[in-house]
Amino acid sequence: MADKRRRGRPAGSQINDDAARAKIADLLVASPEIKLSAALRTVRLAGEHKGQSPRAVEERWRTKFCERRASRN
Repeated sequence: MADKRRRGRPAGSQINDDAARAKIADLLVASPEIKLSAALRTVRLAGEHKGQSPRAVEERWRTKFCERRASRN
């Protein structure tokens, strides 16, 4: 059986989400009671984003945000 092709965006497509991650971090610092999901949604609704769907964008940001947060601890 041939290897199955992965669904979704290829890993490492180099989409720069630094500005969005900075806005997410600012929201979380300014309002500690806000959850990560709410911050992701707020930033997504406020600006431009690249992605096939809103959920795909939020999941990409969540993955990058959590990876960077874990690497700093």
